[in-house]
Amino acid sequence: MKKESKKLLERAALAEKDMKRGLSELMDAGNQIQSVGKTVYKVEAQAADLMDVLREIPGREALKLRAEVASMASHLRQQRTAIDKRIVKVSELGVPI
Repeated sequence: MKKESKKLLERAALAEKDMKRGLSELMDAGNQIQSVGKTVYKVEAQAADLMDVLREIPGREALKLRAEVASMASHLRQQRTAIDKRIVKVSELGVPI
């Protein structure tokens, strides 16, 4: 019986170690996702600033650039929304981010 108890304790210790490692990895991933979200937000703000500058420039080329920047900004907004949803999911798991 002692041998079996010892094995169970060893398994429990290994399981606890694995759980702590997994939690640490999950927290790291959450922080990375949050960092990417902040970066996307900054780039989105820069795209908005660029749009303001392009509005002041007349001509077809500026119009084409505005359309391209608007498309990129829209894509960034979608990406940021997806990232924000993932951050919420990680938080709902009880992992502090």
